[in-house]
Amino acid sequence: GLGPLLGLALFHVVLRRDGHRDRTTLFYALYMLSLAGFLLAERGVLGVQWLPGPHRQNFILLLSMLLAQVAGLFLLGSYLRPALPAHLQRLLQGCAFAMIPASLVILSLPLAIAAHAMLAVTLFNAAVVPAVAWIGLRAGYGPARHFIAVQAATILIVALVTVDFYDLLALPASLGAMVMALAAFIAVVLALGLSARVDLLRAEALRAREEVL
Repeated sequence: GLGPLLGLALFHVVLRRDGHRDRTTLFYALYMLSLAGFLLAERGVLGVQWLPGPHRQNFILLLSMLLAQVAGLFLLGSYLRPALPAHLQRLLQGCAFAMIPASLVILSLPLAIAAHAMLAVTLFNAAVVPAVAWIGLRAGYGPARHFIAVQAATILIVALVTVDFYDLLALPASLGAMVMALAAFIAVVLALGLSARVDLLRAEALRAREEVL
């Protein structure tokens, strides 16, 4: 269920108190909460059972997907900061900030147009995120491989939801379970990546202290 996703977010933001906790954990929590909101709406909890209203479910789906896109870009830049050149970090941050007003515009559009715009934004991120993560991996930054795996799962979720939304293919009734499994995979792999990142930062700090001594 959603418990593990929310639990991992809570662990990294509240419980994991160490010298290397930074904004990355907050972006991770926002990403997980956005993903949880999407899953709750996709399963008919938000917008149907809770907060019911005309087209409310579709609005929450769009909102949570856009929040995940924004949080994902901020998370990417913060997570890979040690391996990225300064100009690429600034570019990622600019894209993330530009996504905020773009998201507000998309949410104000009619549903059919907003869905197309959401797909365009997702395709943009689907190209940018793995490319940036690959740059980090080529720079020798091991935790970047976690982001590549996460992006593969994210693209698969978007593909399944898009096919279902546009009714392009007959999907199995277990679509919700498939999306939930992929979301759990994303949460766990990102949590492992954050742990690997902290261990790497801690080892580098220890080496720096030893060199000073």
